[in-house]
Amino acid sequence: MTIPPASSRAAALFVAASAVLSGCRSPAPIVPAPSAPAVRVFGVQERLIPAPVSLIELRSAPFTLSESTTVVVEGDTAEVMVTGEWLASILRPSTGFAIPVVRSGAGASPNSIVLRLRPDPGAHVESYELSVTPGTVSIAAPSAVGVFRGVQT
Repeated sequence: MTIPPASSRAAALFVAASAVLSGCRSPAPIVPAPSAPAVRVFGVQERLIPAPVSLIELRSAPFTLSESTTVVVEGDTAEVMVTGEWLASILRPSTGFAIPVVRSGAGASPNSIVLRLRPDPGAHVESYELSVTPGTVSIAAPSAVGVFRGVQT
């Protein structure tokens, strides 16, 4: 009997081991199909930013921006006037309306966004009250910062 050279034996052993090992691989893992994302419906309070501390939702007709809408600043405060101008500058391009900013009593229309300071020594400086009716959006706060936060909402 003849014994093959060592290199031939090593090659044959390598081929046999490869054949055996290739059949021993575990199957590819089964990956579940991605599921559709869950749909979550948000309540009114969850859609407001910054989030209100409290909310009373009354069902009535909405306030509608129109060509006659004005921003009315009550009182003689430069900071609230700046906030009113900022609000109008945001609304003008998206609506195409002029949206003038006026001081109280100077040409306010019934379809107005009213910004006012309302002193309240016990209130937080950033607090505000936002009230919406079919004819008026009113933002009242103890400070100009509060008015600004209300406008952001």
